[in-house]
Amino acid sequence: MIIHDLVDSEAIAPFNGASMKQLQKHTQQGLSQALFGGISRSGKVSWIVRGPVIEVINVQTGERFGCWEFGVKKVDGTAYVACVSEMYPMERELPGICGKLLIAVTITGGSLLCIYNPFTSSILLAIHFPLRITSLDHLVFQSPLLLHKNLHSFMGMAVVGTVTGKVYLVDLFLDDTFSVSGEENFMTAEPISFTDESISERRSSELMKFRHLCVELYPPSHKKHRNFRFYSPDYTLLASIKSSEVFVSCLKYIKECNILVVGFNFGSFQLFNMADLTLLFSSEVQHESSPIVKLAFQLPQDDPYLCLYLWIGYGPIQTDAVQEDFTCLSMYQLGFSEVEQIEPELSILSKLTKCSLTFQHMLSSDVANKLPNISSKGSRLLSLEAIDQRMRLGSGHNISAMNMRVSKVDTTLLCAVWEATLPTSNHVTYLSIFDLNSWYNAQMPLNVRLLTGQDQCVFMSFYNLRKSCINDRSDIILTTKAIPTSFYKYKSPHMAPGTSSYYPSAYSFNIEIVLEDSAVKGSIRGLQDKQLLELSSDASLDLFMTEPLFLFRKLRFTSSLKASSIPKSDQHALVLEEVLNHSNVYFFQTLIKKLTDEEFKRIYVGSGFNLVTLCTWLWQFMINHKDSLDNHSLALFDEGPKADGNFLKVFSTQFHIFQCGYQVFCLLASIADDVQSLGIYFRYFHFLLESDQHALVLEEVLNHSNVYFFQTLIKKLTDEEFKRIYVGSGFNLVTLCTWLWQFMINHKDSLDNYSLALFDEGPKADGNFLKVFSTQFHIFQCGYQVFCLLASIADDVQSLVDEQIKEKTYCISLLCQYYRAITWFLSVKLLPECREGVAVPSDDHFVFPTDALRGSVDRNRSSIGRLLIDSYLLENNILLESYPPSSIHEALQVFLTENCDIFHKHFVINYLLLDLIDMLRIDSSNTEFIEAIAKYPFSIGASLSFPQIKLAQAVWDVDHGRAEIGISILLTSECLKITPQWLKIAVLHSVLKQNMLPLGLRYYQVGGLAPSNYIELELCLQCLLSNNCIHEALALIDNLVCDEEDAEIWKYFFQLLCQYNLIIDVLSISLPLHQEVCLILFCLIFTIFVLMWDQEINNRFLLLKI
Repeated sequence: MIIHDLVDSEAIAPFNGASMKQLQKHTQQGLSQALFGGISRSGKVSWIVRGPVIEVINVQTGERFGCWEFGVKKVDGTAYVACVSEMYPMERELPGICGKLLIAVTITGGSLLCIYNPFTSSILLAIHFPLRITSLDHLVFQSPLLLHKNLHSFMGMAVVGTVTGKVYLVDLFLDDTFSVSGEENFMTAEPISFTDESISERRSSELMKFRHLCVELYPPSHKKHRNFRFYSPDYTLLASIKSSEVFVSCLKYIKECNILVVGFNFGSFQLFNMADLTLLFSSEVQHESSPIVKLAFQLPQDDPYLCLYLWIGYGPIQTDAVQEDFTCLSMYQLGFSEVEQIEPELSILSKLTKCSLTFQHMLSSDVANKLPNISSKGSRLLSLEAIDQRMRLGSGHNISAMNMRVSKVDTTLLCAVWEATLPTSNHVTYLSIFDLNSWYNAQMPLNVRLLTGQDQCVFMSFYNLRKSCINDRSDIILTTKAIPTSFYKYKSPHMAPGTSSYYPSAYSFNIEIVLEDSAVKGSIRGLQDKQLLELSSDASLDLFMTEPLFLFRKLRFTSSLKASSIPKSDQHALVLEEVLNHSNVYFFQTLIKKLTDEEFKRIYVGSGFNLVTLCTWLWQFMINHKDSLDNHSLALFDEGPKADGNFLKVFSTQFHIFQCGYQVFCLLASIADDVQSLGIYFRYFHFLLESDQHALVLEEVLNHSNVYFFQTLIKKLTDEEFKRIYVGSGFNLVTLCTWLWQFMINHKDSLDNYSLALFDEGPKADGNFLKVFSTQFHIFQCGYQVFCLLASIADDVQSLVDEQIKEKTYCISLLCQYYRAITWFLSVKLLPECREGVAVPSDDHFVFPTDALRGSVDRNRSSIGRLLIDSYLLENNILLESYPPSSIHEALQVFLTENCDIFHKHFVINYLLLDLIDMLRIDSSNTEFIEAIAKYPFSIGASLSFPQIKLAQAVWDVDHGRAEIGISILLTSECLKITPQWLKIAVLHSVLKQNMLPLGLRYYQVGGLAPSNYIELELCLQCLLSNNCIHEALALIDNLVCDEEDAEIWKYFFQLLCQYNLIIDVLSISLPLHQEVCLILFCLIFTIFVLMWDQEINNRFLLLKI
């Protein structure tokens, strides 16, 4: 078996001396003192664990980021770190930083689940579990819809596995910014059933008791306390094992199918659906199997069968002191029946149909598995991960919205690293690359299969890391990381790749290796790249540098053999036509470069082939091809042929060849000024740009959504050299703007004819209607993108400023918002609509509940006063006369509001939809309809962030008499950051109007309200004094009251004291002189008033105090 070596060790970074000293403190033997580590996803940060100590180190420099030793503060000599998982920020991953770490620490009496910040070297959170934690993972969901509905209130979630085989989903409570916990003052885990619908209400109350909610994943496994019961999805008992002998050894969440994989120490695993927390699959129980220690998955490219491949790594646990078991890799094929669309931009594999073993490989020193048990004493798996390669799709693909590039994830490569112990007790470390696509093409064998007559595998390559990466040192390799962004294959731009170029051994990549005292950065060269590197010191390298010349000679020689009966002067036509028919524009690029090279022309001076010959042939070829395309296209009109699939295929192929010819002309045009003989041929292009033909061309291009063409055209029209050549054509940026604006006006009229017909007695919105409207809107969007391109250069081009291009672009952006909203309302069948009291044209028409909605809102106004939604409309100048609107048509007019952020418009529409959902819930048959409407915040049109969605829900709750729920949402850290000051004041006013005084005080104190004027100050004083907070009220007056408002504020303050019977209380307080003078003055006036008009009131104490 061919085993490749590491080509080079680029850098060795010794670890900081302080880190080594801290790790060497705990070198005594035992389970808790085992040494293990890990590397962050970025490959730049590593952590090393020995016993209770964790060191976080910069892999590139060896410097220490942070260090923590557990058990020191509580003097717990039994504490040790059991497992570590990298925790990523929920919104974005910081480049080069591993974020925070989730750490499970075994202590006396259970375990601590800790969040550790290595860059500040501090424990941010500690949760105590009575059971010992054996595995953990951090869960990040792409959408709340992927999680069980009762757990939507969880902010940050971890999954932990424990002894006895229990798995818990833990609420990390990341929205809590006030509680502080650590090793000494830790929180406790409070188990709760996921069927409990009061979870969201219990979170805050449990936090006050220093508890974090956690949900047990599958309780039926522990009904018998002494035994762990391993069930199948149909509740068939597969095994019953003593609980003391079971623990969860590995956990992995797969977002592509929303499945949590749970691996156990007895070698079996289970799959759980996170949307409803149900068991989907349980593997067979095999006796004497090693624990599952690593999990990974791969997705094949362009697989029509909807499959995902799950890798299971069996072997010794990383904390085991003795590691003599054999490691094995098994790959399971997970089949699914459909792709579920969660959101417009999010889909997952759904409905698991099968899970079967498809590949297995024993990891030992015998990589080919000929005699694995004899060649090794044991092995351990260091790392197992799919290589996440992000590919950028270029301009040849459709451009969606304003994105010029579309990202796609490629996980068809898998990297496994293991260490085998030889019979001589020496260690050898191997790395393997598994190519899923090549395995597919090899007919999916069950194990490693070598090529006949060759000692290598077509889908799996092997590398010896220890032989050259650490110079035969005896250091322990703790972990490794293949850098995903470094993977590439050598590709010759002039020669077709050979068969071996498709093997995984052709990949070159970099790898980070963490030893017990240093980090090594190595590079692995692919076979072709390695051979080229070896040739770089050889004189024969000149042969590769002249490869285009040999290719040209070979092509001329081959064409002569094939066309020996044709005159020599015409042979080049056959060659060039054949090349162009195969769309090989690169050949022409090389040819033109050679034909301008003096040395090349000197050698081939007698061939009669030059740039003029090429231009003459190409122009004639394009004329002939144009006639052919015209014959096809003109026949489509009137009584043309049937445009079936074959006709379209032929026409598209011919047009593609014509496009390639155009590209060759562009190459020639780029050198036309330097080559006098080419000048005459480019005068023909003037005819294409004269008269009104450009309008037909541009309209056709835009109807096919080819924004890239306009991007190139605008770039050319701003190029001075281009304008100089085509100065007489009359086509410029102003011409383009004029045509585009008229095109958009005409297209708007067409869209309005469609959209206006949707209201009242509109047409039936069947699938065809929605398709036509969406297509027309897509063309309109493409026109908007072209306007954005023009607006981006408007400041540099005076003619565009004169055309008011930026104003026109903004106007079209508002229309895009409006039509995009109509498209979504059509998709969920809220359009077409008809008003109440009108005969419904068809079942597809939505009857807008105008009267019922208005009655509900009026009742809320009568009890609360001014609603928050009223303040929202007024504050943001939204184009809506009053709330609620009388129809969806009226509601959608908000998208035409100028100088208003798009978020505010979506906020109002989301508020309206919450009202509709509240009314539709009365009828249980509307469940699916409600679910479709509820997805509006996640739609491609809205795309609201999670805090924005919570803010809209909270405002709606406060307006509908659910202030407690609304305030609990508004007080989360995410909502506080985005809530404007005026809205905070309006919320406080609404809560006080509902007579919920303690709730109002809580919102004032936590929400960070800062009154900025007299009216807001009065409201805050009312909130404080209604809750007997006299000191806070006086402090607020001192900080904010100016001299000219002093009397008015003190007058209002005294009125509130009288209203809440606080005069005696305030006079018993020691006050500053200026405050006491003001109070005495108003108290005296009040007392005289009382003595004159109300003699029955006893004010002796008050008078004595004054």
